[in-house]
Amino acid sequence: MADKELVSLEVSPKLVQGVLEERIQAAIVAQLGDGETLLKELISRALHQKVDEDGKYNSSDYRNRYEFLEIITANSIRKAAKESLQEWLKQNSDKVRATVLKELKKPSRQKSLAKAYADAIEESLKCRWSMNCNIDFVRKDDDCD
Repeated sequence: MADKELVSLEVSPKLVQGVLEERIQAAIVAQLGDGETLLKELISRALHQKVDEDGKYNSSDYRNRYEFLEIITANSIRKAAKESLQEWLKQNSDKVRATVLKELKKPSRQKSLAKAYADAIEESLKCRWSMNCNIDFVRKDDDCD
């Protein structure tokens, strides 16, 4: 019994933990295969993920009608178009103003504007409330002859 107490074998928990972590990582990498293929697959899935009209994944599947890539592309095109149009309008504001004034000076346009103005005034003057009042005269036998 004394000999058993003289020999003691202890393994540091840090050593065991390090070996286990290395083995787990190696097993994960082996299961994943080629890292480049995995990355391509993840990117493809992310770009083709079905999302709502705001480009966000919605918990209600019926709202996820668009691919993420489709929404991002459409939003970028709309933003560029809006910025381009605003820039063009800023540069050509005199032309736009002159064309609008020319359109407003046409007799047919003046008639339609006058009619719209008169219709709006007439509509605003309409009273939407009414009051009913009934007055009934009832003869009492003892008061009047």
